[in-house]
Amino acid sequence: METTLLSTLTPLRPFAATAAPRRRNGASPALRSLDAFVRAGAILALSAEGLQPYVGIRSEDILTEFSELPVHDMDSQHANTAPGAPSAEIEMTDSESPLPFDSTSGRTLDALGPWREVISRRKLKKNIADAVPTPLTQQSTSSPPSKSSSVPETSHQRQQTHQSTSQLPLERSKPRKPPVRRPTPPLPEDHYKVIYRPRTGLKLSSWTDEKISEGIARASGYAFREFCANVITQTQWRQNLIITSTGDEDYALKLAEVTSIQFGTTTYEITPYIKPVPGTVRGVVHGVTPGTTEERLLELLAANDNCTILHARMLGRSSSAVITFEGPHVPFYVKVASSFTRCRPYRKSVQLCKACGNIGHRQDVCPNPDTGVCNKCAKQHVDPNHQCESTCQLCGLPHETASRECRNKLKPAPPPLHIRERSQSRQKGCAHNPSEPSSSMPPRSRSESYTPSGEPNKRGTSTERKGDQQKLSWAEVAADATHSPTQCKNAAPTSSSRYEDEITTLRRQNEDLKRQLEEQERRAQMREANLERKLDALMQQIEQQQKAPTASPLKHAVNPDALKTLETGFEARLETAMEAMMTKVTAIVQTVVQSLKLEIAQMGEGLSQRVVTLEREKEHARKKPKYPAREAQIQETLGSQNGGEK
Repeated sequence: METTLLSTLTPLRPFAATAAPRRRNGASPALRSLDAFVRAGAILALSAEGLQPYVGIRSEDILTEFSELPVHDMDSQHANTAPGAPSAEIEMTDSESPLPFDSTSGRTLDALGPWREVISRRKLKKNIADAVPTPLTQQSTSSPPSKSSSVPETSHQRQQTHQSTSQLPLERSKPRKPPVRRPTPPLPEDHYKVIYRPRTGLKLSSWTDEKISEGIARASGYAFREFCANVITQTQWRQNLIITSTGDEDYALKLAEVTSIQFGTTTYEITPYIKPVPGTVRGVVHGVTPGTTEERLLELLAANDNCTILHARMLGRSSSAVITFEGPHVPFYVKVASSFTRCRPYRKSVQLCKACGNIGHRQDVCPNPDTGVCNKCAKQHVDPNHQCESTCQLCGLPHETASRECRNKLKPAPPPLHIRERSQSRQKGCAHNPSEPSSSMPPRSRSESYTPSGEPNKRGTSTERKGDQQKLSWAEVAADATHSPTQCKNAAPTSSSRYEDEITTLRRQNEDLKRQLEEQERRAQMREANLERKLDALMQQIEQQQKAPTASPLKHAVNPDALKTLETGFEARLETAMEAMMTKVTAIVQTVVQSLKLEIAQMGEGLSQRVVTLEREKEHARKKPKYPAREAQIQETLGSQNGGEK
C-alpha cells in the first residue's frame, strides 16, 4: 500500500511535508486551507483502478502515513532515475489506455484530450455516490469498535469501519452560472473614439469580434490588415454598442461616416457618433430657457473670456444645457447673458431599456425587445395590465427605475484631475520600467505626513513597536521560503524619488514626441510619394502628346490679298464696335452725371433750409428771456403802472 500511495501522491510531497507536523499542534486557517488542498489533491490523484482499495481510508490517516515517510528517500529515488526512463505512473497510464501516436503531427490519435480523464473521474464519483451498502458494511456500522479498546486498528479494519461513510450519497453542488465576459481593458485616452449604435434587429452578441471588425473595415473602405494596424475595436455586449478607437484624424473622420454594416448577406443600419475628443471637458448649467437653439446658446455664452467654449446644446426639453470646454478643467462659474451661473461637471445618467427591463442600454437598440418584462417591478408577466408596485433597480426604493427622484440615476463622477494624472504617470512609469515598483512614492497613510523638506514625519509609532516581524502566508510555508521578510517591504521614500518620477515622465513624453515625429515623417513621405506618382503620370501624358503625329500642312498656299482683305474687314468691324461701345458709355456717363447734379442740388437746398431754420432758432433763443417768470412779473408791473398813469 505504501508503494502505491507513494507513487500516487509524489506531486504533493512539498505540501504534505510542511503541513503534517503543524496539524497536530493546532493549525491556523491558512494551514487548514492547505490541509484541505492536500486532501483534495490526494483524492483526485488516485486512478480509477487504484481507488477501490482506499475507499474507506480517512484522508487524515493518508496524510499522516505519507508525512512519516522519509522525504530524502523519495528525492533520491527520483534523482537516481535515468532522464529518459519513464516513471511508474506513466507506465501505468500507458498500459491502461494504449492509444496510437502519430509522429508526423505529434498528437495521440483517437483521444478525447483532457476531457476524457475529467469525465471518467465524474463517472467514478457518481458510481461511488450511488453505490448500495454491502452486508459487511452494515455489520461494521452496527458494531463500531469501542474507544476504550487498547488494540490498535489495522488498515483493513479502518477500511471496513469507514467504508459506509465513503459510500454515502455525496451532495450535489449548485449549477454553475453562465460565464460572464471579462471587462475589456481601457482604450488610450489620447485616441479619437467613434461609437456605433445599431438599430433594432442587430444583436451584437450573435457575432464575433473578428466579424464585427471585418464589417466595419469593409464599410469604411480600408483593407482589413491596415484597419487592424490603426484602429482598436471593442464591443459593449451589455449596451449593444461598438466602439472604435484611433489616433489618426483621417481614420476618425472616415469611421464617423459609416452608417451601415454588413454581416453575411444582411445589411444593418447603425448610427455613428464621436465621443468628446481628448483635451476637452463638459459642464452643465441650469436655468436656461427650454428650447433654446445652439446658435442662441452660443450667443448667450459669448461673454466668457476666461475659457474657450467649443460647443453647447440643451439637454432635451429641460432647462439645462451641456457646454463643452477646451482644457482639463470645468470653470466654477459661467457667464450666461449678463449673469454668472454655477457650472458643474457633466455626469451621464443610467440608461434603462423599457423593452426588456435591463440597465445599460435604451429601447431603440435593445437586442431582445420581446421579453415582456414590466417596467415598474422588473418582472416578467403574461398579463400586461397586472397590478404591481414600482421598485427601483438602482436604489431599491418604491419608485420607477432611473426616475428623477432616484439618487443613483447619475453615474459617479470621475476622480479629480490631479488624481487621474498621478495614476496615469504611475501606470506609464511601470510600463516604461517593469522592474521598478508601480509607484516610487508609497501611498500616504493617516499616520504619516511629509515635512516641507520632503522627509516623512510619522505621528503614530504603533507599527514601529512591533519591530520587523512579519507573518508568512501559507504559500510561503508550503514552498519553504527562506528569504528575509525585510526584502518584501517597499523601500522608504527618498528625496530623489520625485526626481525619478519626473525623469520617467519626461522620458515617456520624449518617446511620445519621437513617435509623433516618426508618424509625421511617414505621412510626409507618403504624400511625397503620391506627388511623385502624379508628376510621373503628367510627364508621361506630355510625352505621349508630343509623340503623337501633328496635323498635316496645308496643301494650298495662302493668298496675301485674301489676308489683307480679312484684315481690313476685321479692322472695320472692330472700329464699328468700338464706336458703338463708346456711344453707350458716353450716354451712361451723362445720365449718371445728371442724376448726381440733381442729387447735389437737392442736398444743397436741404442744407440751406436747415441753416435758415437753425439761425431762426438761434435768434429766437437769444431773444427769449432767461427767467420767464420774473420777466412776466416785470411786464405786468410795468403794464399796471402805465395804466395808472393814464
